[in-house]
Amino acid sequence: MRVSENTTAGLQYSEEITSGEVNGETSAGISQLFGENGLVELTGLIAFQNMSARCPDAGSIARARRARVRCGDARSSIWENCAPRAECGG
Repeated sequence: MRVSENTTAGLQYSEEITSGEVNGETSAGISQLFGENGLVELTGLIAFQNMSARCPDAGSIARARRARVRCGDARSSIWENCAPRAECGG
């Protein structure tokens, strides 16, 4: 299967944004391929997907709270570790 130049450039750009090190050449290439509006739209979409992947959902927040209560650590931030800690039997 052949991957288009647009797809390859978009994937490269998304990898760079996710790593936090965006190359100026990549941004310029995206802007040339998709225009300034396309660059802004793609950047927003990638940022949203990164945020969605890194932020806990309601179920994981509830599980984390229950695990911390079992461990006597109910005051900890729910954002630190959303998965119940194994040493607490969670």
